[in-house]
Amino acid sequence: MLLGGKSNSDAPAVTFLFNKIVGHNDRDKHDKSVHDLIVRQAIKTMPDTIISAIGGIIALVALVVAIYTYVITRKHLIIDRMHKFSERLLDTDRLLIGQPSIARIMYNEANRQTPFFHAGADHNDDYFMLKSFIYLQLNCFDEFVSILRSDATLRSMLEFDAWANYIVVKMRHPLLREIYETEQDIWGTRFREFVDENRERINKPCDPEIY
Repeated sequence: MLLGGKSNSDAPAVTFLFNKIVGHNDRDKHDKSVHDLIVRQAIKTMPDTIISAIGGIIALVALVVAIYTYVITRKHLIIDRMHKFSERLLDTDRLLIGQPSIARIMYNEANRQTPFFHAGADHNDDYFMLKSFIYLQLNCFDEFVSILRSDATLRSMLEFDAWANYIVVKMRHPLLREIYETEQDIWGTRFREFVDENRERINKPCDPEIY
C-alpha cells in the first residue's frame, strides 16, 4: 500500500502517464528550438538576400539606362552630322553665288563628252576653283549616303529618297562623273554602291539649269 491509500498496482500507470507528459514536453521544446533556429537563420540571411536582390535590380536598371543613353547619343551625333552636311551643301550654293564663274563653267560644260580635267587643260584659277567645288560636292554626297544607308530610321526621318534623287540629278553633270570615275578609290563603299545602283539614272543627260 502506498501513501494516500493508492495500491502499488497503480504505480506503472502513473509512471507511464508521467513519462508521456514529460516526453511530450521535451518534443515540444525540441520542435520549438528547431523552429527558433530556423527563424534566427532566416533573419540572419535575410539582409544578404535583400541586398543581393536590390543589387540585381540596380544592375538591370543601370544596363537599361546605358543602352538608352547609347541609342540617344548615337542619334544625336548622327543628326548633328546631318545638320553639318546641310550646312556644307549651303556652302556650295554660297560658293556659286560668290564665284559666278564656277556656275557659268558648270552650265557651259553640262553636255561635255570629253574629259575636262586633263594634263593639257589651262590650269588657271577657274580650273582649280572648279575642281575644288566638285570635290566639295562629291565629299558631301559620300558622307551623306554613308550615314543614311546604315540607318533605316534616320533614312525615314530625313526623307532619304528625296535627297537620293537630288544627288542623282547632280551626279549627271559630266564633270562630277569625270572626277568620281577617275578618283573612285577615295570614295566610301556605300557611296560607290549607291552610284552603281543608280547608274542608269545618273547616265541620263544633264540639265544645265541645275547649276
